[in-house]
Amino acid sequence: MTYPGIPIVYYGDEQGYAGGNDPYNREILWPNLGKTDSDMYTFVTKIVNYRKELQLWNQDYVERYALDNFYCFTRGMGMMCFTNDTNNIHINVTYHPYKNGDVLCNIFYDTDCVTVTSQGMPIYLDNGEVKLYKLKGSQEEIDFE
Repeated sequence: MTYPGIPIVYYGDEQGYAGGNDPYNREILWPNLGKTDSDMYTFVTKIVNYRKELQLWNQDYVERYALDNFYCFTRGMGMMCFTNDTNNIHINVTYHPYKNGDVLCNIFYDTDCVTVTSQGMPIYLDNGEVKLYKLKGSQEEIDFE
């Protein structure tokens, strides 16, 4: 949902539906249409709000750091960091668009913030974690409903 292009959420993904073999490949969504407190729905909502707030579709995609177990890119002033590793990852990203002293916070945990220094931006990802960063004090979340 942060990568270039139109994001796609397949029927039921926002509720964490797992699908399965026919006839269980399409669980009934109607009983959960108003359910907005599931973990997956909250996760998707935060990403949609982030995408809208930073207007990611209008921003250039710039790869910032790539390893076998870590990937980081920016679109405008938003930074997205991912790992496929179950170990803790610590990377200091030195190629970024921020100024020394800028504070960026993870949209999933607003107290999880990092400060940019002359050594770069310290990124800590634990156990397959994903972090989407935005500058602290940027616009509040947009209600996408």
